[in-house]
Amino acid sequence: YSFGTNTNSWAIRDSSIDTGIGNDTVTLNASDLAVSMGQAIEPAYGAVNSSINLGSGDDSLFINSSGKALSIGWSWDQSALAAAYGVIDSTINAGSGNDLININVSSTANADNGWWGQSSQIAKSVGVSGTNISTGSGNDTLNINVSSDAGGMLNPGDVNVSSYGSYGSSINTGSGDDSININASSVSLRTDLWGWESREIGLGQSEAVGLEKSTINTGSGDDKVEISAYSFGT
Repeated sequence: YSFGTNTNSWAIRDSSIDTGIGNDTVTLNASDLAVSMGQAIEPAYGAVNSSINLGSGDDSLFINSSGKALSIGWSWDQSALAAAYGVIDSTINAGSGNDLININVSSTANADNGWWGQSSQIAKSVGVSGTNISTGSGNDTLNINVSSDAGGMLNPGDVNVSSYGSYGSSINTGSGDDSININASSVSLRTDLWGWESREIGLGQSEAVGLEKSTINTGSGDDKVEISAYSFGT
């Protein structure tokens, strides 16, 4: 957990976890809160450039990453830049067994006010990127939930929000009755105290993608794959 005006947090980075045989549980938590009278900037990371090997057994892996940037008061540039990442450039091997992997990522950017659209609110969340996930044989479950939102500023500049469930990654659940659920949602809200049109002071933009430049291989068995994306902007 980190707190400040410009913060960073990593649960694991450039590391490896190997739990061996048994019914294991691994939990990785990364949380950031950036608060400033001017610019507030933060990213949070669950796992970066790392490997996680759970070995055989009914294992559970929980990765939670959340970031919040809050700019308070009144200033010319009151930008709030928030980002959160689940698993980046890493490998996860759950081994044989009935395994559970939950990856939850959220980012929020908010600010009180900004003069004449010079302030921006940006929130970005990524579940997995550049990552290989293999759950091995067994009845496995993989859940990736990603959300981002920004809004609440009076007279803002651009409000840009994006969420990506899986980007540039591969998912292989092997044999067994497996379940994959990927959800991505983004909400971008602008508030204009003076009633000016958005084209005069900024835009609210939102993008959500469940799966991009990624592959899923469920192997043999009665498998279930659900991918959803929701985006809203004003």
